[in-house]
Amino acid sequence: MICGEVGRWPDTVEQATTAEALGYDSVWIAEHHFLETGYGPAPLVSIAGLAELTETILLGPAVLLPAFYHPVRLAEETALIQDMTGGRFVCGLGLGYRPEEFSAFGVSRSKRRNYLEETIQLLRLLWTQDEVTWDGEVYQIENVTVTPRPDPAPPIWLGGWVDSAIERAARLADAWFPGPTADLEKLRSAHAHYASVLETVGRTPAVRPLIREMWVGTTQAEIEEGRRRLTHMYEDEYRAWGQENVAEGDFLADRALIGTPEQVAEELDRWRDELGFDHIVGRMHLHGMDQRSVLRSMELFAEHVRPALES
Repeated sequence: MICGEVGRWPDTVEQATTAEALGYDSVWIAEHHFLETGYGPAPLVSIAGLAELTETILLGPAVLLPAFYHPVRLAEETALIQDMTGGRFVCGLGLGYRPEEFSAFGVSRSKRRNYLEETIQLLRLLWTQDEVTWDGEVYQIENVTVTPRPDPAPPIWLGGWVDSAIERAARLADAWFPGPTADLEKLRSAHAHYASVLETVGRTPAVRPLIREMWVGTTQAEIEEGRRRLTHMYEDEYRAWGQENVAEGDFLADRALIGTPEQVAEELDRWRDELGFDHIVGRMHLHGMDQRSVLRSMELFAEHVRPALES
């Protein structure tokens, strides 16, 4: 995950193009609203910009909040981005939880599950069929045909931590996309539940992605700066927002991969081997972090951590 901060577009571009040059597999941008730092409000706009500046790397939101988009427009815009990227778009979706965002958009937070589930089903139909008609609880459309028709349709990766969210991902999405806030114990439990539901519904995902906080340094000062920035993010953002996974305890323990290349490789190997994740998304831009420091961490990972894992 790269910089999505408002006012830092040149840094976003440099991080994305550097990631591609270093051999990273994907680039992701988060969505949140009405925040001065850390997050941008329009990840699809950013991805459309990056589509013209990259050639091979996957691009996606981590994650888009569909309650704030009408599904017909979302189907059109994501289809266009899939065309612009030459099939490199991954549609990461999530439920959303900050009350002030729902209030500002005039969307009922109590119906956010309805918005999400109907949007997923409508995207599948609108991407692949002509004259779609839908009479749902929150959306009604009649005889709608979306152009351009995405070929292939973008995969949908769905976030969420509670049992119902995991079950939704197993039923409706191409992959469950767990975020960075849960610790290893919570992730073990959630992963086991996901595997159980997949077996019940008879589905096998093509990819098993995972988002983790990730910061690589070679000096104690570099490593401590990463810890300081992450502590700020978790105390002043996630904990303040009421994110249930970080309500108490040490919110970096068994969540964040911070340290020397050797330490990060060892920890990442443990997570990968124990739980079978095969597409690790590292949040490498820590909010407010100096650009040179972010690029150095990215380079250290590409040059030392990734080869260690591959060997």
